[in-house]
Amino acid sequence: MFQETDCKFQEMDRRFQETSKEMRALQDLFKAQWGKRKDSRDGEIYELDIIAQLGAVAYLHAEQASDRHAQNKGLFVIRATGDSASIVHLMDFQPRQFR
Repeated sequence: MFQETDCKFQEMDRRFQETSKEMRALQDLFKAQWGKRKDSRDGEIYELDIIAQLGAVAYLHAEQASDRHAQNKGLFVIRATGDSASIVHLMDFQPRQFR
């Protein structure tokens, strides 16, 4: 009976170790995608994930329809996808001209 219990504990420990490795790998993947470029202004250091020379907003996760609101204001919407990003917008999207 003790051997059976010991085997179950070993199996649980093995699964825990696998899960921990997977979580570390996911965490490293997320961290590696962002914050590659840093800049400073007025003594403050900023992290830049995407640099756009057009009216745009970028996000990992949009809350409260902020992506739709940005589109309605004529801004391009950039969504992070895996290890890159893509511009997403509605079919009738009309970008606003910025001068």
